[in-house]
Amino acid sequence: MTITAIDAEIERVELAPAAALFRSLGDPARLTIVRRLAIAPARVTDLAAGLGLAQSTAEAVLAATGNSVALCPVWGTDCCDGDEP
Repeated sequence: MTITAIDAEIERVELAPAAALFRSLGDPARLTIVRRLAIAPARVTDLAAGLGLAQSTAEAVLAATGNSVALCPVWGTDCCDGDEP
């Protein structure tokens, strides 16, 4: 399959939200937020206060990606019952 310049540009546009997400995760404070959220849900205000960060730091990750990043197509579905990887 040959990739044309137009196909490559479309792919870049489609991947832009994911690229923004990964760029935002290059910040140690934001990685700390992700680590905390992996343990349990938390409100932005609680994260900001607990980590000594400005609230805009936590919200910037969400603003950069919004709902447009779908890295896992089955996230939030009942596809896995815990027995599957």
